[in-house]
Amino acid sequence: MSWSEIRETVGWVKNVPQTTSFKLRHIIQYAPQSFILAKALEDLYPRTIRRSVISIIFYTSIGAITELIQYFTPTRIDSLYDVGWNFIGATLGVALYAFTVSKGTNE
Repeated sequence: MSWSEIRETVGWVKNVPQTTSFKLRHIIQYAPQSFILAKALEDLYPRTIRRSVISIIFYTSIGAITELIQYFTPTRIDSLYDVGWNFIGATLGVALYAFTVSKGTNE
């Protein structure tokens, strides 16, 4: 399916603004995932900063791999700019995690 066909079948996606200068969809996709991963790592890593760094690196890497796959897919366009937006989304997710989960603790 093309992106426009997916937008037509998935209701909320077509309402998310997407321009070349601001990639809100990347933030919507990567912020919740990095939040959840940071939360899932609580038992393995007691320090919030370590969980946050691991989550950011993991999801930025996933975004980079996705762009690499798009490089080899004829109908897709790869962009390092998108990897930057993935990083921003992952960073916002772990910032939200650190603010909400670690609030009031001395980590």
